[in-house]
Amino acid sequence: MFIDEKNSLANLQKKTKLAKILNCDVEYLKNFSDYSEVKSFDKRVGPKTRRLFNADPNHKKILRKINKLLLSMNIPDYVYGGRPNRDYLSNAFLHKKNPYIQTADIRSFFPSTHESYVYGFFKNKLLMSEDVSKILTDLTTYSSSESPHYPEKSLPQGFPTSTIMSYLAYFDMFNGIYKQCRDRNIHFSLFVDDMTFSSDVKIPKSFIRHINNIVTQYDLSLHPNKIRRFSVDQPKLVTGVIIDPKTNNFHIPNKLHKKIYTNIQNFHSLNVNTYTDYVNLKRIILSLKGQLASCSRIDQEKTFNHIIKVIQDVEIHFIVPSVKGATHRQLYEEYISFVSFR
Repeated sequence: MFIDEKNSLANLQKKTKLAKILNCDVEYLKNFSDYSEVKSFDKRVGPKTRRLFNADPNHKKILRKINKLLLSMNIPDYVYGGRPNRDYLSNAFLHKKNPYIQTADIRSFFPSTHESYVYGFFKNKLLMSEDVSKILTDLTTYSSSESPHYPEKSLPQGFPTSTIMSYLAYFDMFNGIYKQCRDRNIHFSLFVDDMTFSSDVKIPKSFIRHINNIVTQYDLSLHPNKIRRFSVDQPKLVTGVIIDPKTNNFHIPNKLHKKIYTNIQNFHSLNVNTYTDYVNLKRIILSLKGQLASCSRIDQEKTFNHIIKVIQDVEIHFIVPSVKGATHRQLYEEYISFVSFR
């Protein structure tokens, strides 16, 4: 990976300079663990519950500055996760015209990442001093006593830096995978831990074994239940998007349809009798709004006018656009407006 020497993080040797770049006190960096507070919370994602981690405001502010500097590096085109103007849809678009597609993802990627690889990136790729590398590793990793299976410090899901750092820390691994694909004329893209491989000719069954051999060298493994080979005439699921094998058009996956249906059911079954009921209602509406936005991006011909009308009827009471970050007073005023209107 080419590192531009003009990047502020390259060849960084002194803690005082790091503090200046991050706009914080050297004392804070030296005794970071005494000041930082990380809180965990569970988030339901489909049938699974994910443990996410939220840094305190000062820590998060620093992480965002680090993330901005990391993203300014010369990151290869095959990386789609955590980068501006790239997402799951642009990742799928790369492969939509190729008839042969395979997908795989890395098992328990974030909790399986290890601080030694993060430290190695700062020390060996960016050529930082040992103490500066250690400070940046401490800032971007976390050890959770709530995860007994992963006692070491790792990249926590929820930190602003974790997505791009998961690539940079394992650059040698992903670059090795990229070279395997390049030598075989296979298109490769990486969306966080989801890897997609496509070609205009059939991909050998042995190919995925070569990929797994590379991954296992870094104390990681492919998830055996998430390795998929799609035939030419089979609809292909790539980062949450269905690719039609005949037209190459995108279609909304059944999983997303089901989420919308569940939210509509929850909306109609919820009686708003209390402030808490209203907050839950708003969360449902915001979830629906995001899901419909995804649908319109995937398939512009699909319309959900009746659901949009439901959303608009509730949104007229919104003072703030979200629940997160809103004050109790703002949400309570919305609640009063809503119950008065009924």
